[in-house]
Amino acid sequence: MAVDDTPTVAEVERRVATTVRQSLPASWQVTETFEPKGRSQRPDLEIEIEAPDGRRTRLVVEVKQVVDRRDVARIGDLVRSMTTGPTDIPVVGARYLSQSVREALTEGGLSYVDATGNMRI
Repeated sequence: MAVDDTPTVAEVERRVATTVRQSLPASWQVTETFEPKGRSQRPDLEIEIEAPDGRRTRLVVEVKQVVDRRDVARIGDLVRSMTTGPTDIPVVGARYLSQSVREALTEGGLSYVDATGNMRI
């Protein structure tokens, strides 16, 4: 009997948050909120980042198991609709993002993180 090693969406969310956290210097403050409450349409994950000088940003992350190139525009519209401020960054998270999908996300002005470590913010 084969074991399914495909991570759940919750596991992908945790991996995305960990990848972001580990890419930042230890002196930066990072706070993750999984499925934030309070809005009817909300992202799967919010990551608040504060630099030592007090500058802040919020990564607004929509997580999908699989993202195909044809899905990029739709997902981009969705995640952009969930940003609320000038320092919000729309991010697409996934289990794995192929090179062509990463290129489409970049061309569309979107940031991304996947569970394998590919990241562009």
